[in-house]
Amino acid sequence: MLNKEKHHQILLQITKDIYTNIHISSLLGFKGGTAAYLIYNLPRFSVDLDFDLIDPTPECIATVHQEMHTILQHYGTIENEYQKNYTLFFLLSYEAQHHHIKIDISTRGWYNEYTVQEYLGIPMLVMNPPYMFANKLAALTDRKKVFMRDVYDIWYFFTKRWEIEESVIQKRTGKTLKQYITKDCIPVIEQIKNEELLLGLGEYLNESQRNFVKTKLKQEVLFQLRILADSLE
Repeated sequence: MLNKEKHHQILLQITKDIYTNIHISSLLGFKGGTAAYLIYNLPRFSVDLDFDLIDPTPECIATVHQEMHTILQHYGTIENEYQKNYTLFFLLSYEAQHHHIKIDISTRGWYNEYTVQEYLGIPMLVMNPPYMFANKLAALTDRKKVFMRDVYDIWYFFTKRWEIEESVIQKRTGKTLKQYITKDCIPVIEQIKNEELLLGLGEYLNESQRNFVKTKLKQEVLFQLRILADSLE
């Protein structure tokens, strides 16, 4: 069983080491669930680390690869690492290989925007909310299957009334925001079965949150998407 406190501590230590490293701190934009959890108060636990390589030149990729390897080996065993398909990936195991942290660094070079945010006194380069929201929406159809954590995060971003950076949707999907919402997002979420609602998500929520997911999440997200689509030209 995952020890959330221990896992959280290691995530923070790794993130601190990244953003106090003079060689890579300005090269990596913090994004994804853990960034949203730490910086934007996403009310679910997140177990992995996701970054954008802001300047994906061969030299920067090599520097980040080397420095990340050095950082991670202090916290356990690097079971896997590779660079392919616009991704620099590490799989770290700790505590006798019983628990894992995935570190995923995108080298695709999507245009996103970031702002320096402080967490526990450490300045971190974090993806801005409109870009995080847009990328989360795009992820709904990027993956081979729907991840319920994406649906949950989309619901949360709607509750925060974040803007959506439409240029991200256009670049990643080739569609306008309205087209993407109506032709892709809504149909995908409509197809989610009741028995799938907590898959990959339930263990990171408390009982009240799990009840919300089982009874209301799907309809709440669909409602917000329909309102959004109706408001767009």
